Amino acid sequence: MNGTKLSFREQFCSYFKCSDTEFEDVALKAFLHWPWSFLSPGVRKHFPALLATDIQIIKQISFATNISDLSTETRSLRSDYALHHDFGVLRKFFKFRLSRKRILKTAKRIWP
Repeated sequence: MNGTKLSFREQFCSYFKCSDTEFEDVALKAFLHWPWSFLSPGVRKHFPALLATDIQIIKQISFATNISDLSTETRSLRSDYALHHDFGVLRKFFKFRLSRKRILKTAKRIWP
């Protein structure tokens, strides 16, 4: 390597052996609260608009190059949903949203 740090997206894809085009789908499964993580492929196929904010957040955090930056990016997840006017009953009470804890736990596993 030439001294540049891999982005979260690159490190994630390397660790999970997924292509760049599969990143968002694999990340959804890894980062959504259970049972939504299990159901995410069907939800994304049949109701893609329900996951638009989640995909946008995943794209946003994918550029982080260390855990500290990623932690900062994810600190405001709830306000990110509110910013997109996407924090209703499904998100709030049924936890149909990304889990900051799961994101950071994954980051600690994949970054050396």
